[in-house]
Amino acid sequence: MGMRFNVADLQRQFRELETIAGRFLRRGSENKLSAAADQLDMIARNKHETRNWQIDDPLRTILSNGDCERDGRGKKLAGCLSFVWTMRSAGNNVVELVDDGKASTVISIHQIIDEDPASTMDCESNCIQKWNIDVVTSTGAPGPTFHAQVANKENVPVPRLPSLLISPADCLDYLLGELFQDRWREHQIGHTRIRSFSRSQQKRFRALLEEHLVWLDDIGDCSAWSSLKSQRPSENLFLSR
Repeated sequence: MGMRFNVADLQRQFRELETIAGRFLRRGSENKLSAAADQLDMIARNKHETRNWQIDDPLRTILSNGDCERDGRGKKLAGCLSFVWTMRSAGNNVVELVDDGKASTVISIHQIIDEDPASTMDCESNCIQKWNIDVVTSTGAPGPTFHAQVANKENVPVPRLPSLLISPADCLDYLLGELFQDRWREHQIGHTRIRSFSRSQQKRFRALLEEHLVWLDDIGDCSAWSSLKSQRPSENLFLSR
């Protein structure tokens, strides 16, 4: 399951989102996006090495002061996001996920008690929700290729909920949209950099949805859902066609 990605496209996602989302991230967190984009240059240059592409020290959002609800009466919340994808160069400015490697984005939401904007937020404290968005990197692994799993006390791996989110940048877009229901969308509208990010995201979503339609035409003898969840996309699905 060596899913392949264009390096320039992944970098563009992160750098555009750094500019677009900067005011929604705590000071210092936006720099983690450009640092992650820069990591890809080293991975792409070292063809025979396997490296982790990651943000291991989570980036943090600003306070969502009730904005998770449209009436503004939600809880005071903030979010954290980190990710690790085990990758290697595939040549020609393309990187690929390593078979049986890691490909997970971790998202958590925290209730904020101390409203002092100068205080730091520990991404382990006051956590009220935590989940990860994963990409299957093994042909025989269960669940849809792109799925979400919610943390639970018993540490059971189900349910694996199908997800349209693909890259860590998609996941950050999603997190901000949940914490700031109206503000995030209103901020995007008219932003000078949103079209570039949106086009990149649109291509990924379209490629995945079109692949699903192809699979639905050949479901075999099982249910449509059982067929969909066991299918694995081609490794070049997200490269330019």
